[in-house]
Amino acid sequence: MQTKYEFVQMPKEFIQHCDIDDHVVGDNASHSQYTAYLESVIDMCNEQLLKARSWNNANRD
Repeated sequence: MQTKYEFVQMPKEFIQHCDIDDHVVGDNASHSQYTAYLESVIDMCNEQLLKARSWNNANRD
Protein backbone atom coordinates (compact mmCIF):
# COMPACT_ATOMS: atom_id res chain seq x y z
CA MET A 1 0.00 0.00 0.00
CA GLN A 2 1.32 3.45 -0.91
CA THR A 3 0.01 6.77 0.35
CA LYS A 4 -0.68 9.29 -2.37
CA TYR A 5 -0.85 12.96 -1.45
CA GLU A 6 -2.73 15.45 -3.54
CA PHE A 7 -2.27 19.19 -3.13
CA VAL A 8 -5.59 21.00 -3.07
CA GLN A 9 -5.55 24.77 -3.27
CA MET A 10 -7.83 26.87 -1.15
CA PRO A 11 -10.51 28.66 -3.18
CA LYS A 12 -9.27 32.11 -4.15
CA GLU A 13 -12.47 33.74 -2.87
CA PHE A 14 -11.33 32.91 0.67
CA ILE A 15 -7.92 34.54 0.36
CA GLN A 16 -8.63 37.67 -1.64
CA HIS A 17 -7.02 40.91 -0.64
CA CYS A 18 -9.44 43.21 1.18
CA ASP A 19 -9.22 46.52 -0.61
CA ILE A 20 -10.00 49.76 1.15
CA ASP A 21 -11.01 52.80 -0.86
CA ASP A 22 -9.42 56.11 0.03
CA HIS A 23 -11.89 58.64 1.35
CA VAL A 24 -11.53 62.33 1.97
CA VAL A 25 -12.69 62.98 5.51
CA GLY A 26 -13.70 66.54 6.19
CA ASP A 27 -16.22 66.73 9.02
CA ASN A 28 -17.59 64.57 11.81
CA ALA A 29 -20.30 63.07 9.61
CA SER A 30 -17.63 62.00 7.13
CA HIS A 31 -15.65 60.38 9.96
CA SER A 32 -18.70 58.37 11.02
CA GLN A 33 -19.42 57.26 7.47
CA TYR A 34 -15.81 56.27 6.89
CA THR A 35 -15.72 54.37 10.17
CA ALA A 36 -18.85 52.44 9.17
CA TYR A 37 -17.26 51.69 5.80
CA LEU A 38 -14.05 50.41 7.41
CA GLU A 39 -16.05 48.23 9.79
CA SER A 40 -17.91 46.68 6.84
CA VAL A 41 -14.58 45.89 5.12
CA ILE A 42 -13.28 44.28 8.32
CA ASP A 43 -16.49 42.22 8.59
CA MET A 44 -16.06 41.03 4.99
CA CYS A 45 -12.44 40.05 5.65
CA ASN A 46 -13.40 38.21 8.83
CA GLU A 47 -16.04 36.25 6.87
CA GLN A 48 -13.40 35.26 4.33
CA LEU A 49 -11.07 34.12 7.11
CA LEU A 50 -13.82 32.08 8.74
CA LYS A 51 -14.60 30.36 5.42
CA ALA A 52 -10.89 29.71 4.86
CA ARG A 53 -10.47 28.19 8.32
CA SER A 54 -13.57 26.02 7.87
CA TRP A 55 -12.36 24.87 4.46
CA ASN A 56 -8.92 24.13 5.85
CA ASN A 57 -10.31 22.10 8.75
CA ALA A 58 -12.63 20.14 6.43
CA ASN A 59 -9.74 19.25 4.11
CA ARG A 60 -7.15 18.13 6.64
CA ASP A 61 -7.67 14.38 6.27
